[in-house]
Amino acid sequence: MNKKHLNYYYLTFDLSLNKNAAILFKNNKIINLFFIDLKNQPTLIDKSFYLTKYFKTIFEFIKNEKIVVIVEKPFISWFKNKNVKTTYDLIFLQGWISNFFKNYFTKLILLKFVFPHVWKHELFGFNVSCKKEIINYVNKNFSKNYKNSDICDAFCIYQYYQKKFLY
Repeated sequence: MNKKHLNYYYLTFDLSLNKNAAILFKNNKIINLFFIDLKNQPTLIDKSFYLTKYFKTIFEFIKNEKIVVIVEKPFISWFKNKNVKTTYDLIFLQGWISNFFKNYFTKLILLKFVFPHVWKHELFGFNVSCKKEIINYVNKNFSKNYKNSDICDAFCIYQYYQKKFLY
């Protein structure tokens, strides 16, 4: 691993319209876990502003440190995803996140979006999609005791990024 990357913060984000999870890492250690429940936010704009509160907390914590942000990207499949509105809403939130991080974080190194099937394939091969398998993988291989699949997804997104781009 390039040693200069150890000084960066990494924020991984499992994006959803309801339950979101984010993990802030530095020096390969978890600094903070965020569970962001958007169920009670009635509109897409309300959800966006509610997310912004969490991001501002992160901003205040790290100030002008270098950060890499990796967000799970909505997967568009015209045959599997019958709910096009959900996909469009997720794309809107993705744009909102992009705008926020590009405007607030002056030391943003990279804002990367990754499809779920891409990080899952890189870490597990073709045979995983079950939330339980992902939870078991994280708990077994990284000595964790997580029960929340969204946090495990955010953790795996970080592992994917490390494996693919840092090592």
